[in-house]
Amino acid sequence: MNVSSTTVITTTTTSDTSCLLTAIDDATSNTCTPPTNSTSDARDNHDATVNDSSLDESNEEDPRHKCDGSINTGADAGDTSRDDSVSATNAADGCVSSVTSDGGSGEDNSSTNAGTSTTTVANVSAGAASSALSYSSISVITAARANAKPVSETRKFFCREWAWAKLWACVEQRPAAKTCGALLVAGPGAGKTALCRELVTPSTGHGRHATQLQSRLLAHHFCHAHDVLSLCVANFIQSLVTQLSYSPLLSGYKEKLDAPDVRAALEIKALYHNPDEAFKRAILFPLSEIENPQKTLLLVVDSVDEDSLMNTNESNCELPGSVSSVKQSGVSRTVADLLASHHHLLPHWILLVVSARRCSRYITRQFTGFRRIALDDLRRNQVVRDVQQYILCRLDREPALRNHLSRETAEMLNQLHIKSNGCFLYLEKVLDGVAEGWVTLREIRDIPGTLNGLYLWLCQRLYPRRNFQRVAPLLAVTLAARQSLTPKELQDAIRSRALEMSEEEWTKRWGLLKRVLCPYSDKVLLFHHSFAEWLLDVKHCTQKYLVDVSQGHAMLAMCLTLEAASLNPAKVQEFAFHLARMPIQAPLQHCHLAQWLVSSGASIDTCFEHVGPLDHRAVKLLQEAGAQLPPDPLFDDDIGEDEEDDDEEE
Repeated sequence: MNVSSTTVITTTTTSDTSCLLTAIDDATSNTCTPPTNSTSDARDNHDATVNDSSLDESNEEDPRHKCDGSINTGADAGDTSRDDSVSATNAADGCVSSVTSDGGSGEDNSSTNAGTSTTTVANVSAGAASSALSYSSISVITAARANAKPVSETRKFFCREWAWAKLWACVEQRPAAKTCGALLVAGPGAGKTALCRELVTPSTGHGRHATQLQSRLLAHHFCHAHDVLSLCVANFIQSLVTQLSYSPLLSGYKEKLDAPDVRAALEIKALYHNPDEAFKRAILFPLSEIENPQKTLLLVVDSVDEDSLMNTNESNCELPGSVSSVKQSGVSRTVADLLASHHHLLPHWILLVVSARRCSRYITRQFTGFRRIALDDLRRNQVVRDVQQYILCRLDREPALRNHLSRETAEMLNQLHIKSNGCFLYLEKVLDGVAEGWVTLREIRDIPGTLNGLYLWLCQRLYPRRNFQRVAPLLAVTLAARQSLTPKELQDAIRSRALEMSEEEWTKRWGLLKRVLCPYSDKVLLFHHSFAEWLLDVKHCTQKYLVDVSQGHAMLAMCLTLEAASLNPAKVQEFAFHLARMPIQAPLQHCHLAQWLVSSGASIDTCFEHVGPLDHRAVKLLQEAGAQLPPDPLFDDDIGEDEEDDDEEE
């Protein structure tokens, strides 16, 4: 960073910090009640009382790696700068939003408390930061595909008027510009997915630019690491075709799908065998042939760099969006590959908006020429203002937060503003802890200034003593699953190993797990994908909080073993997927896994009747068990390439 940019940051931070403190000071004298003394009691009651037994002896804590419990260890475990290894956004993105307890339900429920008037704190902050507040309740869907079941949630969306204005400028310039898209970049938890969701499921009161953008949304797709189907290129194409067919903004597209070559390209086997050809024949060519709409329309794809958790530690996996993966196979393997290879063929009346982590340099190279919009660049006044307004708006709307506010603790909120470094997930988790009573404002000075450090500090606080060992098996199953599980499915997987677990014991373990789950989902879903990756990275989470995903695969494999005789072809492939990744310990050997499959009673002969995302390790295991690959180029190409990868690895 050069001298001039440093000066800008210092000046901006000093000026805006003064405004923030002024607003908080006025709010304290006018609206805030004295802080209560019940924080420590609430924090003590927050810790569940559980016994110290674990599911198995392998989960016992190694005393050599025992953490000393010091909060300052978070600074050592996390980087001093924003972590580049953490993936951005999932269905529970902790972005520029705040979860409220009064949740709505349904895919497009009307907003609650929409257009609520701002009170003292909001008015003061608006005057201090010279920026109008814009926030309201929204009902957000997290469906990655058009036919996916939505997750009901109610959030408050704050600010970002400047981002709406920049996107609108891209829309207006699209017909004459050489670029065909905009790239939203930021670190994990900075609000990329929240912004995309607000486009898809809008709320009121965001101003002219946001309203116009929302009225021009043509189609959307959200990539989620916890849902392997959302990362599948074939499902991405199917989702877009479905949305385009029923969009009132297009005329004549649906009729184009009746052409024989388009129908052939959209057959399930063709979609998996040659998604690039399907994308061109079913989407690009028809869009270029229909009558051009009078207005520029939006195509939004969120988290194009998000890869599935199962690939985190597999060395033979290509990076999503990497040029080599396309050149070697000639087929786009990820959504990023597909868009990067064909975005230049989009008609001039479509603006492609994609989001990715700032550290995903292979993505930025793939989308060279896109207008780059950084959501967490603190050199820009509007980003600093967004952070301030988020804090002030939560104080305005949540009495539980204001109860902790005083003149002495106001300075702590300024420290929180600085430590967040533009990461709204950081702000959200800390303020949620304060509102729930297990974090005090005075403790903010002790919280590490990175997201990784915050996660370590939170785990030390949420799971004291040996409580993390109680929840580690549940986390292992959650991370190993290819799609989000229901609580009942998770319980069945855990009980496949702990047969004697009582309902009371399960309730205690479930209570421990809920502390890090997304509170507005009916599935078992961690609050953010970056936390899932943190649990798998010993460099940041330390040995004490490292989760062994292979144990999760073993429990899921055992659970499917009990139902093997009734599994459909898709479930048989999933069975082999988990079985191939479970830990091999004596007397069990790798050659026994095929025998396991056969003796379980699973229908090996028909397992390849299901056409879906293939995993080469599962396919090889199924072949060893006697499954015959059908004479189809879809299987021949995939298995041939994977065997070459294995040879190179050896």
